Parts: sequence; structure tokens; C-alpha cells
Amino acid sequence: MSKKTGGLWLILLLMSFPVRAADYFKWPPVSSAFDSVASQVEYGFIHHAGREQRKTWIKMLDSLSACRKGEAGRVMQWRSLYWKARTLLIGGDRMASDSVLSEALALVDSLHWPYDYMRMLHLEASLRKESLPDTYIALKGIEDFYRQARDSFMLAHACIDIGTVLTEIGDYGKAFGYMQEAGDIYRDLGETVYETKNRLNVANLLYLNGNYETSASMLKQLLEDSVCKEDAGFLIRVLLLLSEEGGDPDSMYAARAYGLARRYQASAFEKYAAVYLGDWYKEAGASDSALRMYRHAGEIDVRIPDALELLRLRHLAEVYGALGRDKEALRCWTRYAALKDTVDEEDNLLKIHQAEWRSVIARYEMDLLYSRERAAYKMKLSWMIWGGLILFLLALCYVFWKNRQEEKAKKKLKEIENAELGHRLENEALQKKYLEVELASRERELTSNQLILAEHKNELQSVENLLRKEAAQGGVNEGAFAALDGLLKQYLGKKDEWALFRVQFEKVHPAFFQKLKQHCPDLTEGELRLCAYLSLGMESKQIARMLSLQPDSIKKSRYRLRQKLRLETKDSIEDFLRRFL
Repeated sequence: MSKKTGGLWLILLLMSFPVRAADYFKWPPVSSAFDSVASQVEYGFIHHAGREQRKTWIKMLDSLSACRKGEAGRVMQWRSLYWKARTLLIGGDRMASDSVLSEALALVDSLHWPYDYMRMLHLEASLRKESLPDTYIALKGIEDFYRQARDSFMLAHACIDIGTVLTEIGDYGKAFGYMQEAGDIYRDLGETVYETKNRLNVANLLYLNGNYETSASMLKQLLEDSVCKEDAGFLIRVLLLLSEEGGDPDSMYAARAYGLARRYQASAFEKYAAVYLGDWYKEAGASDSALRMYRHAGEIDVRIPDALELLRLRHLAEVYGALGRDKEALRCWTRYAALKDTVDEEDNLLKIHQAEWRSVIARYEMDLLYSRERAAYKMKLSWMIWGGLILFLLALCYVFWKNRQEEKAKKKLKEIENAELGHRLENEALQKKYLEVELASRERELTSNQLILAEHKNELQSVENLLRKEAAQGGVNEGAFAALDGLLKQYLGKKDEWALFRVQFEKVHPAFFQKLKQHCPDLTEGELRLCAYLSLGMESKQIARMLSLQPDSIKKSRYRLRQKLRLETKDSIEDFLRRFL
């Protein structure tokens, strides 16, 4: 028999795996009571709960949703419809399931409850396969959602569904990749049962890809697995696929599958097994047994793929011919020829459709890749722009911070300079004040010394006058008088108070007389002396006493001096003279 005739039908029957509840209940919570029942429903699909039990759960979900109002009530209502649709699908009523699912989709709020919406779309993709490319595109979106939602269990289911679609369009290589990914996910999750059953999908795709020995080896390993031994339906599928691949005749895979199918009253499996067992008998030369199996397969009222029916008719005609029953053989060959034309036409049409579907999917994949690359480019560009902006802002902040630091440093330096200047000015002020105090002290000392000298001179003059008076009256010895008078004249005539004063004055105010002479060159020595006394702040009486003159004479001298200095009445001669100090 052909290696490519029967592989496709198995993939369509293998794995409508139920959703696991316990550890993989990803539905957003809405009500503790409702969620508890919904979890039992999901768990029930795993363990193949009975039809009545499922009906009971659905009634409970309906009752709970009817008791709630508002958003929570609507959520419970569409979830209840979703589970009802799944229950109807399990029962084989696809039309009713599709109708109920449409009601749920009309109610669901896809914006705020995206997980609910995606689960419904996933079920819809399993129900409606009018356009395989559309189904593939929908499943790809569902796959991306599960990846983002980190729902690994449902992601594995989506991978299996995508692999199934790819198998139907003849893209076995990509289908194999998705089935392997699903197996890896189940293995990582510790789901041994699901991983083991998915190996049947992998083995079937290995067979369709031409890896017959690897496929047969994997199927034989499955026969020894405890999961396979405990699940009669799964065991029958493995045996049928081994029978289709033409396994070891001594193993009698078809016979085992036929016996199990009859025991469990699985009519579809029984029909497949009867055809494969007939092939085995035919190859073994047991034409009567082969005829019985082929005819029995024809009597079972279950539709099988036309390719397998075509194979049954051809082998049946050959068996009739081998038994010499030419009329029956001719009748079978006639039916075979008629069906073959139809099958060939359908195969050619299918190949055309598969090519078109692959082309549509390839364009979709290219568009998807382009959009992802474009999105990645935009993201990269966005990151670059944001990165550049952040770097610019950081640079701006650094410049601002640097300027602030420099301003602070300049301000600090200015403060230090101002402080130093303040200290310097303070020191200069103190020094100036000290000099002023020192100058004032020297001026006072100079004035005081001059006054003391003048006072001493006046007293000595008084003594001389008294001595002369006493001598005139004869009260003093002439010799003593002459001696004393000589001493007094020697002392009074010896010292020049003005010369001494000028020397001391110029030590304190070195340029006074020079500046004054430059301003008024015609000043006499006496006027210079008067200017010096006035600059020191001496009063007219003090000056008169030092010069042994009357105060009025000093006043007249002041007046003449003002005229020489060209001072106005309002001007103070003392202030004017201090400008030259």
C-alpha cells in the first residue's frame, strides 16, 4: 500500500486535548463560586467526565450567572456559554456548538477581558475551518497572545492546532516544528500524558516527511509506554499508524487494533483496522480472510477518507480476482475506476488549493516578518531617540551642573576675595586709624612740647625780669646778678624754639611746608610758623603765649594770612591748611 494514503486522516483525530484546570486555570477571577465550578468543568474535560456530569456543571454555571448583575454577571454569562459550546462540541454537535459560541462572542468584552476573548477565538478556530489560511492567521495571533500571557499549557495546544493546519496544507516540515515545540512545552510542564500523546503527532509527521524508520521506532516505543497501555483509544491509534506504515507482519498490529476496536465498539477505528488487517492477510496470501475483512470494512457505516476507500476497493478487486470471482472483481474495478477519477480530481484540486494556501500563508509570514522587523526597527529607533534624548538631557544636566559648580566656585572665590579684601580694607582702615592716632598723638606731643617750651621760656623771662627788678632795688649782689643774668641770657638766646619745632613738625608732616610754598610762594617764615600752629588746631591764645604776643596780634596775623591764601569768609583756615598735611 502507498505510504502517503492514510497518514493524513490520523492527524485530524489525534489530539483535541482538553484544557487542564488545576494548575493552569488562567481565567481572571470573577466569582469564587463560579470560578470553582468552571475549574471543575475544565478538570472534567481532562478526565473525560460523563455527559450528565457536564450537563450538571453547565446548569450550575447558568444558575450562578443568572444570579449576578452588572459586569460580573455578563462575564459569567459569556463564560457559561463558552463551556456549553465546548460541551456540545465534545458531544459531536458542531453546529449547536458554533451557534452557542457565536452568542458568547457577541457578549464578550475583548478590550477588558482579552483572555476570555482569545479562548473563544481558539475554540472558534477549531470549529470553523472554511479557510485554512484564515484559520492559520487566527491561530498565529492566538499563539502570540498565549506567549505574552505566559500561558504555556494553552500555547502548546495552539502549537498543535497550527501544526494540524500546516499538515492539512502539506507543509509537513513547519508542522513538525510546531509539534515538537508543543512536546517540549508539555515536557517542561511535567505533563507526561500530553507529551506522550503528542509523540504520536510527531511520529505521524516523521512518516509524512519520509522518515519511516524513525517514525516506526517511535511508535513501537509508544506501545511500551504506560500511558499508551492505559488508554485504549490512544493504543488503537498507535497500532493503526503502525499498520499503515507496514510494520512487521508477525506483530499483527492491525489484528490487535481490530480486536480492541471491536471490544470497545469503536466503529471508525474498527473500519480502519479491518482495511489494514485485510491488507495484512492479502500480503500473507490468505485471500479468504482478506476478503472477509475488506467486505466487513465496507459494511461498517462510517465514512473514511476516499484514498483509503479507493485502496480497499482495489485490494478487494485483486482478492476477488485471485479467488476467480471475476464478476465481483469487475464490479469492484468499476467502482474503483469511478472513485479514482473523483479522487484524482480531488487530489489535483487539493494540490492546487494547498499551493494557494501555502502561498497565502507565505505572504502572511512575510508580511508578519516585515511588520515585526518594522516594529523592531521602530522600537530600536525609538530607543535610539529616547537614548539620544536621555544622553542629551544628561549632557545638559551635566553642563548645567558644571556651570552651577563653576558659579559656586566663582562665588566662593569671590567671597574669599571679598573676605580678603574686607580683611585688607579692615587692616588698612585699622592701619590708617592707627596712623591717624599716631599722627594725632605726635601732633599733640609736638603741640604739648612747644607749649611747654614756650611756658618755660616765659617763666625764665619772668625770672629775668624779677632779677633785674631786684637788682635795680639793690636786693641782689651785683656779682651774683651778673652771673645769673648771663646764664639766663645764654639759655634764652641759645635755643631757637621755631627751628626745633620745624624739625619735629617736618618729621610728622614732611611735605607740609613744601606744598604750602608751592601754593603760596610769598609766605614769610613767620607766616609759615603761624600756618603750622594753625594746622595743629592751636587756638590764638596758645599761639600768642608761645610767641609772647598779644592775642590781638595773632588775630591780625590770621587775617593777613587769609588774604594771602585768598580764602573767603566762609572758608575755615584750619581746614584749608590741613589739606597740606
